[in-house]
Amino acid sequence: CMCLYDILSDFKVWQLALVLGVFCAVTKIVFVFVFNNNADFHPDMAMYRSYASQFAESGYITENVPYARRFSYTMIYGLVMSPFAKLFGNDTKVFTTALSLMHSVAMVLIFDIVRKYTGKEIAFSCILLYNLLPMGLFQTQLFTHENALLFFHIVGFYIFLKAFEKKYNIAIQLLFIVLSAIFI
Repeated sequence: CMCLYDILSDFKVWQLALVLGVFCAVTKIVFVFVFNNNADFHPDMAMYRSYASQFAESGYITENVPYARRFSYTMIYGLVMSPFAKLFGNDTKVFTTALSLMHSVAMVLIFDIVRKYTGKEIAFSCILLYNLLPMGLFQTQLFTHENALLFFHIVGFYIFLKAFEKKYNIAIQLLFIVLSAIFI
């Protein structure tokens, strides 16, 4: 009888990471369209969409500037989402889908971090289980800045850990530390 551990042992790390990334992206995007939560009920959604479309159209904001000064995360989030608004429109589902893809990348990075400490089999099982739980499935249903913030913190932490790998020279390590500070 082969257990899950034995099955996963046969796969390479990049294959498991690819399976996780695709699985996370597909499940999250399917849930965006199947459950069709109306993220427009979120109080900040109008601002996010407004800032994203303003950045996409002109590269700067002219409406609701005092709100952006007071709550800078809304402007930064609009800036991050502006390429998606430019390419695919200003629909809430476009932003939630983009957020689902960002979350999938974050899950692959977490898999790589956890794999170094626990092994690929345990890391894969944990990340897969998390994405099957209701919280993992519905996390990106509501389009809020917290999910994007989590993505950038995970990317920053991943880059920060890369800075301490011995295979890089000191200049590259310092560059990784600066990049991680920018992401965080």
